[in-house]
Amino acid sequence: MKEIIFSESTGGSMNIAGISYDDILIFPNNFYYGSIATDEDLDKHWNISNQRTKKADFETCLKNGEEFRIWYSDRSPSELAGFYYACYLLSNYNGNIYVMNLREIKDDEYCWTWAGLSSTEIKEVLNKRKLLNKQEQNKIIEEWNILKQENTNYREIDSTRKILKSSYPDDITGLTYYERLALFANTTFIKRTSSVIGNIILQQLPLDVDFAFSILVSLSKRSVPLIEFDVENPETVSYKESSCRLTKAGSDICKRVEDIENAKEKEVKDKERLELLQGLQRFYLLRNKCLKIITNSSHKDDAALKLHRKFNFTFNQAEYIMEQPIKYLTHIYEYDTLKELEEIIKKGN
Repeated sequence: MKEIIFSESTGGSMNIAGISYDDILIFPNNFYYGSIATDEDLDKHWNISNQRTKKADFETCLKNGEEFRIWYSDRSPSELAGFYYACYLLSNYNGNIYVMNLREIKDDEYCWTWAGLSSTEIKEVLNKRKLLNKQEQNKIIEEWNILKQENTNYREIDSTRKILKSSYPDDITGLTYYERLALFANTTFIKRTSSVIGNIILQQLPLDVDFAFSILVSLSKRSVPLIEFDVENPETVSYKESSCRLTKAGSDICKRVEDIENAKEKEVKDKERLELLQGLQRFYLLRNKCLKIITNSSHKDDAALKLHRKFNFTFNQAEYIMEQPIKYLTHIYEYDTLKELEEIIKKGN
């Protein structure tokens, strides 16, 4: 029987537990991000991962009619994505496929990949296995084909249904342009910390920085425990302490994001308000002429259109003028309007 796993660490533990490396197939653990739309895209994941097992090794086992056992965790996006992909590759395979879901073996929220188990713990479960029937496999392949069609940059676990789902920036981390600015601003945390995500170390991650940061934010919001150490003064910390540190860092980032987005939202509102107040300012200068047009118009929209054509008010300004109670169009409120206009202009400078 060939064992399909998704990390070198798990492979090492299995070997110590008594399984020969010849029977261990280490699949890439990076199918939860990047393009998976075509077979060519999928093959690139093998090239990036650069582990001992090659796709050709798996294909040879397939031709030889070997039985397969897939070790995965529905708590880990990397292992669950790898499981989906393995089922997809085995879609035309007629032999037995066995599965080992970590959740069914070790119900511990702090153990989310098989790499977290010792060789002793793996040895204790070597005789366990569950047959994957064709109906279950077809359902998984169907889910995988949906993910391929959607082909988002990131896929994560739907904790309610225990399946993999396509994720979008707003769904996972709210990763807007301004959030990236906040993440870059938090360089102290990033520079001094190396977080082990499965068996991927952030500082060695072959991805763009934005994506690496998005993983950190996503995990921190869900309080996923990571092993963490100080680069300058290496110090292994407990899972609990690591989770607390990362959660606090994620909270700080989210707070900074919120501040940035609030500031941006206020800037947009000030810009919109500035346009309207400038319209009122011009109206006061042309009050008598504007009131004459308004009085002789058949309805509000007609008056707004005439103000736009005659005096070059923007449509927003003309509509705003028409929505004002008559008292705001008199000289009584002119001072307050011009004062507010002056304050917004000063703030912009």
